[in-house]
Amino acid sequence: MIYLTSFYQYHRSTHRDRVPGYSIARWQPKWYQPLPALRLFHPGQIRPRDFGGDLQAYHETLLVIFRQRYTSHDQRKWPWKQNGDIALCCWCPYAKAATRQIKEFGTFVCHSWPAETFLKELGLEVIRDGDRKGMMVR
Repeated sequence: MIYLTSFYQYHRSTHRDRVPGYSIARWQPKWYQPLPALRLFHPGQIRPRDFGGDLQAYHETLLVIFRQRYTSHDQRKWPWKQNGDIALCCWCPYAKAATRQIKEFGTFVCHSWPAETFLKELGLEVIRDGDRKGMMVR
């Protein structure tokens, strides 16, 4: 099982002792214990605003990048192959951009959306935390 969550929710969670967490963000909050970085889902400099409102293009661009990264590495080393249940953490919806989107549109866009699509393509079960239930997906 793969849990998509925020650093905030993960570090508040009582099950974090049983479910290893990984960062999928560009950088981690300094006020929490650092998590191992999972660069597979690192968005780089790609942001939703770069696509002029075409969120599907944003999604597809990241999905292509994630697929390329996955096939170019030893797939046995991915944490879900070794640990089973894991949590993938990012800033949303607590990042400035996400809070601005929520205020303006009532929802937010996060790179965990194409990450979820990719993981489901691999046949993995993905669960979003409560914060991500309000995330924009198409």
